[in-house]
Amino acid sequence: LIGGDGQIVGKMGDLASIADAAEQYRKANPEGSLFGAAQEKTLIKRFMIVCAPAWRTEDGKVDEEKLEEFFIQVKRIWDTEKDAVTEKERKAEEDYYSRMKAEGNRTEEEADELIINNIINAGTKYMIGEQEFFTGTVDGSFDFDVLNSYFHVKERENGEFAPYCGQLSNVFVPVNIVGISQMSPYQQEAGELMRTLTDTEWGALVLNEERTKEYLRANANEDGSSYGSMGGTREDGTVSYLEIYPATEEDISHLVQIARQAGVPYIKNSVLENAVSEVGEKVLKGELTAKEGVQEVSRRVSLYMAE
Repeated sequence: LIGGDGQIVGKMGDLASIADAAEQYRKANPEGSLFGAAQEKTLIKRFMIVCAPAWRTEDGKVDEEKLEEFFIQVKRIWDTEKDAVTEKERKAEEDYYSRMKAEGNRTEEEADELIINNIINAGTKYMIGEQEFFTGTVDGSFDFDVLNSYFHVKERENGEFAPYCGQLSNVFVPVNIVGISQMSPYQQEAGELMRTLTDTEWGALVLNEERTKEYLRANANEDGSSYGSMGGTREDGTVSYLEIYPATEEDISHLVQIARQAGVPYIKNSVLENAVSEVGEKVLKGELTAKEGVQEVSRRVSLYMAE
């Protein structure tokens, strides 16, 4: 999902329109971060989740046209973001990755998940005014309640959430991938197990629509009042608190409608995505053109993609 000013996020129907909106917003608001990216690679990875499935052709090769378009549009967005990034913010982000790696607590991919795809982390920065738009994945009822609670904050009452669209508009992130062997002699039993799995909460939304609605109503109450709070300390030492409200039926229906459209799974391809991230940094810095970046990525991954 993507969240922010309702009049703007509703128009972010693809990567190009996100770039358009970022440029228009920046003209009217010269200061402040838009997407909370302090480094080129962070912005690239933020949009990768809704774009990467588009970068491969049916025969398994790199779709160079799609990848070039990705570099062009993300550079447009970075050009609206980079001047708002302070050296302190950039260093803090670099230190975060270095610390995670040095301590061995998380791989870079796990660190990415926290800093890029965690909607609560990004949404909290949105709530306190450190960025204007936030993106990420919703894993369950608490995440969804928190997301909608941001829009109860006085300064963010014009906020809404919308489907997060990039070069594809219907991407979802599978938590588990399960299949039935065609050669198995236990087709009926396997099918029954599969049906059970689609009704099971795996730390994410379930595939069964009615069960999903039930899951999202987990914290509902009669008057819709807040049932908890969370807080955090800003860099200046001040503390912000968020009252957490249960999602309304309207919120749940909106999310379910978005989920109904989901048809393309995002399945990480580390080789291709690492190449795009590393080369993309050079494109965003102006060291390579978008076309040169595509050629470099293709060169790096051609053997892997062929296999």
